[in-house]
Amino acid sequence: MVAIATPAAAPPLSGIVKAVPSADTLVLMNPAPPTTGPPPEMRVTLSSLKAPLLSRDGQSDEPFAWHAREWLRARLINTRVSFRIDYRLPAIHRVFATVTPAAADTSLNLQAVEQGMARVRRPNNDAEDRSPEFDQLCAAEEKALAARKGLHAGGDAPKSRNLPNPSDTVLEAQDFVNACKGKLIKGIVDYIINGSAVKVLLTGVPHASVDSLGDRLVTLCLSGVQCPGFRRSDGADPATPPQPMPFAVNAKFLTELRLLHRDVNVTIDGVDRNGMLFATIEDPKASMHIGEELLKSGFAKTVSWSIDLSARAPALRAAERSARDRQMGVWKGFKPPTSNPELFTGKCVEVVSGDMIAVLDDTSGTVRRISFASVRANRPDRATRDRAFMPIGPVADAKEALRKKLIGRRVRVKVEYTRAPSEDSVRKDTMAFATVGREGDKKNPDVALQLISAGLLGVMRHRGDEGRAANYEEYLEREKAARDAKKGIHGDVQSTTRRINNLTGPDAKKRSRDVLSGLQRNGPYKAIVEYVSSASRYRLYLPTEAMLITLALRAVRCPQSSRKVYAPDGSLREETPGEPHGDEAADFAREHLMQRDVEVSVYNVDRIGAFLGNIQVVSPSGEKTDVSAMLLEEGHGYLHESFDPSRDPSGSRYVSVEKTAKDAKKGAWSDYVEPVVADKSAPQSSDAPRKTYSGQVCEIGFGGRIFVQNSDTTKAALASVESGLASLSLDAAPASPVTGLRPGTVVAGKFSADNRWYRGKVLYVNKNGEVDVRFIDYGNEEKLTAKSIRRFGVAVGFISAAPIAVEVVLQHIVIPGAEDPCGVAAGEYLKDLVFDKDITVSIATTEGPGKVIGDILIPVAGSSDSAAKPTSVIEEMLKSGLARIVRKTDRASKAAFKKLRPFEEIGIATRQYLWNYGEAFESDCDEEQ
Repeated sequence: MVAIATPAAAPPLSGIVKAVPSADTLVLMNPAPPTTGPPPEMRVTLSSLKAPLLSRDGQSDEPFAWHAREWLRARLINTRVSFRIDYRLPAIHRVFATVTPAAADTSLNLQAVEQGMARVRRPNNDAEDRSPEFDQLCAAEEKALAARKGLHAGGDAPKSRNLPNPSDTVLEAQDFVNACKGKLIKGIVDYIINGSAVKVLLTGVPHASVDSLGDRLVTLCLSGVQCPGFRRSDGADPATPPQPMPFAVNAKFLTELRLLHRDVNVTIDGVDRNGMLFATIEDPKASMHIGEELLKSGFAKTVSWSIDLSARAPALRAAERSARDRQMGVWKGFKPPTSNPELFTGKCVEVVSGDMIAVLDDTSGTVRRISFASVRANRPDRATRDRAFMPIGPVADAKEALRKKLIGRRVRVKVEYTRAPSEDSVRKDTMAFATVGREGDKKNPDVALQLISAGLLGVMRHRGDEGRAANYEEYLEREKAARDAKKGIHGDVQSTTRRINNLTGPDAKKRSRDVLSGLQRNGPYKAIVEYVSSASRYRLYLPTEAMLITLALRAVRCPQSSRKVYAPDGSLREETPGEPHGDEAADFAREHLMQRDVEVSVYNVDRIGAFLGNIQVVSPSGEKTDVSAMLLEEGHGYLHESFDPSRDPSGSRYVSVEKTAKDAKKGAWSDYVEPVVADKSAPQSSDAPRKTYSGQVCEIGFGGRIFVQNSDTTKAALASVESGLASLSLDAAPASPVTGLRPGTVVAGKFSADNRWYRGKVLYVNKNGEVDVRFIDYGNEEKLTAKSIRRFGVAVGFISAAPIAVEVVLQHIVIPGAEDPCGVAAGEYLKDLVFDKDITVSIATTEGPGKVIGDILIPVAGSSDSAAKPTSVIEEMLKSGLARIVRKTDRASKAAFKKLRPFEEIGIATRQYLWNYGEAFESDCDEEQ
């Protein structure tokens, strides 16, 4: 090899020692501050010297190689030196120089020889490939040899690196973490892979089973920090070196400048699923942690999961936020997510889950769903979302804690960010994520902080460009403290379910009656309002009884609210309009009762298994408010016709507040039209005028159920309905089978007798899939399969029109039903009386658009006298012995009994049908019905 000498007169250069690969080689860089990127650097070998060689695997180091290299590294790393290039060997791309440390009189070359750290390389020829100090180097080597210094000492060389043999068993990454986690380990950074991944020689690694594992050369990633790396493009030649991502070179240089070949303290933090070790690496002499410096310079981003492993997580996040705000490095051109500065106040009317509430906005007057920013509550298992099970554990505790803190309280909502719903989400409106605090509570302006501290909420990990809560860093700190303490969701207690007695299903009728006596005897009960069906009907959870019940107010009736049914994709499938003012009443009840603590008294149960009783709302201070009185006072309801105020301690109060609301035209009374109601307080005179209309009986059912079509309006109404049904193309097969039908749903049904479509109402859905339907325009009933049923869309036009066949209930009498031995005979007799005849309906009162209570009058057969008094069906049924008078103790029932008793006595005298065994009915036998 031919050496190219450097002229002796060349001026000395200066540089900073960046790395010390071996005892005779240095990596120097320009000492001038870099402006556009990493500064120039040069790899130089000490002229005329040869040091012992280090091996790559640490197993075959030459004697004294490690000791010599460490002697040089400890003295020179990150120090300023001057050097003069003596010669070059272009063939091997090496530069040889004489290096002199700052403020030193002797060159490093000469010091290394004097200490026995290197030998003098003696060329085989007289070429000028030697140091200008060659003679001094030779003389110094002779003295070191004579003094037996360094590698000239002979005997056993100083201990080199204690690295394991490649054939030895290597600890798994998780075992290594278990052995070293939380312990401070000394190390030397051997190589920089990228800004956040390094190779470190750990010395004296501890282990429980032995005193020490010795030394280990491991690859470590900085916990919570990720720098841009180097990667090959798809399809690139493997021989092509990886190309750096933006700022990858800057990040790597900064880490080299701060850590390469430095003595560091290492704390192993954890391992990922791929076996990569994460650690905190600190240079004791540095003023700033390398991770913070990388983040603050904009050469890295935080990693959501591994940052939690680091004890320096708050400082790392603060450093990233500083770079992001200044748009440094990788954040250059960063546009923060559009923040919504919206701030509003309102009332919390529902706690949807542990991280979502519904707020009644003061400004808009609408109910808005608000999710808590940057946190998430655990969700119950989908398999246990059954009303027969109640979740318990951290999942339920989060929702319950939030309910106690916020329900019914005024809250202050600060929207931090918004997100559009995903394509498969049922909800299509924009989701708002906010910080929520109770209004006026300056000590706890953010309720999420308390729930996080209790371990009831987890903190979401955001990317650097995502919106987040204003207290996000504090969230993370509190979550870490909760995790260390193993609280809530971070502990060993798992969320499970508790089986409860669900009395709200279709099979509740009998089971509700079984528990009625116990509820009547042991009440009142503390309960929680789970759901508001309407202003007078609620679903309640009784914790002490582990029971879920439906309870209707026994004293108050409220207008029915509209009902909406949504398809799985979130679209409106069906809407049933409610009664006037029904929606306002339901909204009032939801605002004041939803999820409140209440006290319940049970008095009775209705025919479908819903309990009848009274509810009192219990405030946080213990004050109780009667719900019935509250609804009456606001005009959202009126006393039920069957309620007798004289027999209830609160009856006089109810009457008073109802009269006050009625006089003030509040709520439902603002446009209330007094219905025609029979006088309950006194016997009705035979001459008292009643509203009547002519019609024709179209269907008769068991139990005296009679359906009548109005002669004046039926023809036009039927034509409108038939033309509307014909326009819907109902014979076309539906896109999907009809599912989710409930009693009361209006559908189109195909009658089997003529294969034509008619309007029908669902009465009952059988387990085999068949549906009991009543055709509301004719009164007849039939079991239909899903193929013979079509859903209507939104209920408008002819679909929502009142039933043409009106059910007429004969007032004050009981006609035996299908289960009674006299039921068939009663039905046949009634059919002979009225079916397919022109009759007159005498209305006493009405119950909605499809039902009236009164009597049916039949013209006298064969009589030509138009003034002849028509025959009363009520009287005829009583005289036949196929009906009896209702036996109750209220004044209206007593008056009716007195009036109709002579006709019933005629039936009793026949000793047939109901009276076959004599008069077996008590004076108040119908009181509980």
